[in-house]
Amino acid sequence: MGDKDLNIEKVICEELNIPAVDVPEVRNSPNMVESSSSHHGKQVQSYQYRHMQRAQIEFIKKRLGLLEKGLIAECQKEYFVSALGSMVHNFYVFTELFSL
Repeated sequence: MGDKDLNIEKVICEELNIPAVDVPEVRNSPNMVESSSSHHGKQVQSYQYRHMQRAQIEFIKKRLGLLEKGLIAECQKEYFVSALGSMVHNFYVFTELFSL
């Protein structure tokens, strides 16, 4: 299952409140003469598509950064909780030895 199947681009665009733009199609045929308005329309569509891609990339970078921070915080919490538990256990054993 790929990104296209999951509609990730569409979901991100909805999250960012920007319109989803389809990939600009380029058709060059030797018999086809392109008008200047058609050419301008393709340029605008291409610009909108690039803008959408940049916004999606920034969105993904921010989300990955948040996930990374959360994962690091979770790992630190587990480490310090286990380290603190070990310290408390060692202190308890130490006090028991010297209270005899």
